[in-house]
Amino acid sequence: MKADGEAMVIDTIYPKRIKHIAELNKMGANITSENDLIFVRGGAELKGATVSAEEIRAGACLMIAGLLAEGQTTINNAENILRGYDQVVWKLHCLGADVKLIGEDDLVE
Repeated sequence: MKADGEAMVIDTIYPKRIKHIAELNKMGANITSENDLIFVRGGAELKGATVSAEEIRAGACLMIAGLLAEGQTTINNAENILRGYDQVVWKLHCLGADVKLIGEDDLVE
């Protein structure tokens, strides 16, 4: 389920924390920022994409978007998520999510 409508987000702690906006837009989101304000226009159908989690909160946001998206989402720099959210892969599996952690040993060249 996704929300329609518009929202404005104000980050009062670290207003320049907006790197994840471009990553979410890769997935089909409609988000912009202007003068330390983030504007979200809901209703977009999210599609799986390869994105990068540059910090913990952005990673959590991308993880949730990936769960909502149609298709496969790959999140690079997932260590930023793992250090902030204990056993997140196992917890998501318990909720029925189809997620997989791919480490360096799992990569095929």
